[in-house]
Amino acid sequence: EIDIIIDKLINYKIETINFGGNEPIFTKGNDVSKTMLPYIINRFYEAKIACGITTNGFTASYLYDNFKNEFLKVNDWDFSLDSPNRDDHNNNRGSKEAYDNVLRGLKLCTLYNRPKSIVIAGMKNNLDKKSLDGFLGIVRKYNSDFRINFLKPTQKEHLELFPSFELVLEAINY
Repeated sequence: EIDIIIDKLINYKIETINFGGNEPIFTKGNDVSKTMLPYIINRFYEAKIACGITTNGFTASYLYDNFKNEFLKVNDWDFSLDSPNRDDHNNNRGSKEAYDNVLRGLKLCTLYNRPKSIVIAGMKNNLDKKSLDGFLGIVRKYNSDFRINFLKPTQKEHLELFPSFELVLEAINY
């Protein structure tokens, strides 16, 4: 199935592809040792299709630790960060290692001169000037790009996180 999809994308002459949504390393369920991602990266690399990955940091670390060549074949890395504050990010992600996973990925990309960005879901609680300054400090430290995907809630419990129109404009202007 993977080869059928990859072959179709190659035949369509696409130039770039990005893997995101959940964590890309988990291509075969929760057993990361069965991941197909290195195979997929190699197929696209051989076809000269630039492959980007959006991750919470885990995919970057796992590939680096277990498939370094494939880590280096990834064209660009996007690291999801909810807050520039370690505790806030970790609490939001429900993991004590979440923030450090992002920083490790950024460090690895910096070490190997890989293009990288920090991506945030712009929410009511992370678009204030203090948070933006915190994000920009990390961006500068790791010489990364910065992208805001403004939250578009699809579940009722996320409506309370939806930023106001005014806050979105303030963040963009800032």
